[in-house]
Amino acid sequence: MSEKINKAIKFAVDSHSEQVRKITNQPYILHCLEVSAIAASITNNEDVIVAALLHDTVEDTSVTIDTIREKFGDGVANLVVSDTENKRENLPKSETWLIRKTETLNNLKNSNVEHKIIWVSDKLSNIRSIYLTWQKEGDKVFDYFHQHDKKMHKWYYSTILDYTVELENTYAYQEFKRIYGIIFGEEN
Repeated sequence: MSEKINKAIKFAVDSHSEQVRKITNQPYILHCLEVSAIAASITNNEDVIVAALLHDTVEDTSVTIDTIREKFGDGVANLVVSDTENKRENLPKSETWLIRKTETLNNLKNSNVEHKIIWVSDKLSNIRSIYLTWQKEGDKVFDYFHQHDKKMHKWYYSTILDYTVELENTYAYQEFKRIYGIIFGEEN
């Protein structure tokens, strides 16, 4: 493993040390590690793998993009910032969900393949987590989110699949699409 990846793992562990996942209550770092492992199954690009590890640091911790840039370089910083959602901390998350998701989807639509690899990796990790809970609780799983309407989640995930279709020959994309189909009733 490269020195840069090792450094990113340590940085991500420290950055997310007090956080847990919304649905599973597991340490948040497990999600970051899973996302980077998925990305590494698609590409050998070290900046993409590192950015996958760090994809939520700016969005969900006190880490700034300047810190990411200083420690990991412009390539990683640009990938992380392109994956960072404006959470509008001064407004209720349930009221801004659609705005935030629309903005990030608009960014994804015209992004490069490296950015799309991180997206597919992140969303595959997320939908795996949703699926495990969905198997036990059914559509009540959506009550864990700021947006409770299953149809809105279907729109969000189907749009991601549409915008990342150039990755359709990867196992990660195929698994993401398969799980999406099961949860949202569009099995092939």
